[in-house]
Amino acid sequence: MGLVGRLYMVVLVAFVAFYVPAQFYWALNTSRALDAYFSIQYKLIIQPEGERQISTILDEVQDMPHEVEKLNRIAEWVTTNFTELFWERYLHRNIILQTLDPPINRYRYDPSTGKIRAEHSIFGKNPFTNDPYWISYNKLGACGELAHLFANVSNRAGFETRVVGADLVEKFLIFEFVTNNHAWVEVKIGDEWWYFDPDAYGHYHVLGIESYKDRWFNKTEYYDIFSPDRVKRVYIGGTQEDISDRYPRLVPYRAPIWTW
Repeated sequence: MGLVGRLYMVVLVAFVAFYVPAQFYWALNTSRALDAYFSIQYKLIIQPEGERQISTILDEVQDMPHEVEKLNRIAEWVTTNFTELFWERYLHRNIILQTLDPPINRYRYDPSTGKIRAEHSIFGKNPFTNDPYWISYNKLGACGELAHLFANVSNRAGFETRVVGADLVEKFLIFEFVTNNHAWVEVKIGDEWWYFDPDAYGHYHVLGIESYKDRWFNKTEYYDIFSPDRVKRVYIGGTQEDISDRYPRLVPYRAPIWTW
C-alpha cells in the first residue's frame, strides 16, 4: 500500500473512531432533551387533555346496563379518529412517519397531522410508550396503542383487563423468524377471561372488512384472527406469562431447532 493509501486508511479510521461516536452521542442527547421537553408538555397539556377525553367516554358509558354495549362503545371511541398504521396501508394512504431523534427513533410523527408516536427502540425505552393519556391525545400507532388505551378505559369503567400479545413468525427455507407481534385485550366477564381485540373491531367498523364481523369479542378459545402456522406463542404483556393453551384455535406454534 502506497503513501496515499495509508493516509486514506488513517482518515477512514479516524472518521469511524471519532466522528461516528460523536454523532451518536449528539443524537442520544437530542433524544433525552426531547424526553425533558415532552415531560413538560405532558404535565401541562397532554395528560390533562387526555384525561378530559377519557373522562368524557367514561361519563357516557357509566349508566349503560349491558357489558357488551359498554365495551363496544369504548372500542368505538378508541378507534374513532385513530391513525392506525396498518389501516392506512389498507386504505392506500401510506403515511411515512418522520423521526424527531434520528437514529435513536423514539419519537416519530405524522407530518400531515402532527401526531406523535412514542416508541421504544434498541437504544432505550420511551417513557411515554403505551401511556393512555399520550395515546388518547395523539391517537397514532398500531395494535399496541389501541390495546393499551382500550384496556385502561375499560378498567376505569369497571372491568378487570389485561393486555396480551402474540409473537408472529415467518418461514424462510428451514428457518423461522419472529417478524412481528400483535396485541389485544382480555376482559374478565364473570369468572372467565374473554378476549376483546380493538384492532379487529376497527378492521370491521373502520375498514368495513366483512371477514372480521363479530370476531373482536368472545371467549378466548374462539380467537382465530391468525392462522396457526403464524403464531409462536401467546403471552400476558408485562409478565410475559405464556397463556398459549388458552387459545386453542391459534394452536401454539412449536418452533423447530432452527429458530431466530
